[in-house]
Amino acid sequence: MAFTAITDRSVVVQEGVMMDFIASGTIKAGQGVEAVNGMKVKVPTAWTEGFVGVAAYNADDGDQVLVYGPGSIVWTRASGTSVAAGKELGLYADGEFAPSSNGKALALDTQGSADGLFRILIR
Repeated sequence: MAFTAITDRSVVVQEGVMMDFIASGTIKAGQGVEAVNGMKVKVPTAWTEGFVGVAAYNADDGDQVLVYGPGSIVWTRASGTSVAAGKELGLYADGEFAPSSNGKALALDTQGSADGLFRILIR
């Protein structure tokens, strides 16, 4: 299922670090993004270690995009699996999050259905 931009509520709950990047490809509000060369970010196609943060708004290729980083609490989506509050999360394909031991984010809500919204703390 394709990532649906989060439009029914504010993406950010609490701001931490905010950073400006250039979009490499299309990015939707609430998607996790990874770093690519030249201060650009993109949506990953698989698990990634290059997690930067979560996009604040929709951006097309070449557009400037604000990314919420460490210390931010944001709304995002789970990647086809349920997530329990307190679980460590990693960034997965399509900019969604799934349980992982790489500790890029922490689930703040229990999310029981695939692609459902939940809050995370970005580390």
